[in-house]
Amino acid sequence: MKFGRLGIGFKKFFLFDRFGSPMFYYHPIRRNWFFEPLLSKINNGQLNSFSSCYLKQMCEKSIDGTWQYNTFDESEWRIIYSDQIKKLLLANKREDVVKLFIDPRDKKNIKHYDYYNALAVDEKPDFLIPLDAWLSMIIYPSLQVKNKAQKDETIRNQILELKKKDTPGCTENEKSNYPIEVDLDACRNF
Repeated sequence: MKFGRLGIGFKKFFLFDRFGSPMFYYHPIRRNWFFEPLLSKINNGQLNSFSSCYLKQMCEKSIDGTWQYNTFDESEWRIIYSDQIKKLLLANKREDVVKLFIDPRDKKNIKHYDYYNALAVDEKPDFLIPLDAWLSMIIYPSLQVKNKAQKDETIRNQILELKKKDTPGCTENEKSNYPIEVDLDACRNF
């Protein structure tokens, strides 16, 4: 499986609040009204590194020279964040966005720091993005995992706390909607 068997879905406002954007998929040899001018800016070094994070080739050439459309069926959105972006946001007085990310390397965040240090070196993220009331879906890897999660009081309480969390733009109506919970094996039959 390409992406794993656990999924978490959000309302798009979760992405918007964190400056998330959809990916732009392009074909490297096909002409495109949008991509051609953008590519010229990339080649001239004018396009900033943030923008290029949202570009993705929809295909690549295989060894036999044919095009393989590996990402043709994707519809990915990304949230990017780094120390450089944090400095840029702070310089533009956007502390509201900065507070939506956690630096697990910061010893002041004891719980997150301990979690970070327990991870293998190649699995350590630079930043964490806490969930909030925009959580709208949980896709479990199997029915057994879903059943265990739905019986686990700690998980139920965490979901309840997320839905109570003060989330800008999130109405009381939205907060009262618990996330849809399905198992991946049930979905594959549709």
